[in-house]
Amino acid sequence: DVYLETYIDKGDLKMAPGTRVKATSSKKVYVIGSDYKLHWITSETVAHDIYGSDWNKGIVSVKDTSLWKYATGSNLASGDDVKSI
Repeated sequence: DVYLETYIDKGDLKMAPGTRVKATSSKKVYVIGSDYKLHWITSETVAHDIYGSDWNKGIVSVKDTSLWKYATGSNLASGDDVKSI
């Protein structure tokens, strides 16, 4: 109870780094970086390079308002870009 009283978001959980997420109203897929920022995966080719042929499995769909809580980071335009986040 003490934790929830002092926690600004009153219980909102951050998604773990590496989680793939998208807003229900958008086709853009992001990955949560170790900096807790959203990093847009710019194409299916890049997603395939990073995650393999099952790249579109396990993506968490959330309300748009849930994504507004995250700052945006750099876009992932190649498989190597994921190493920097």
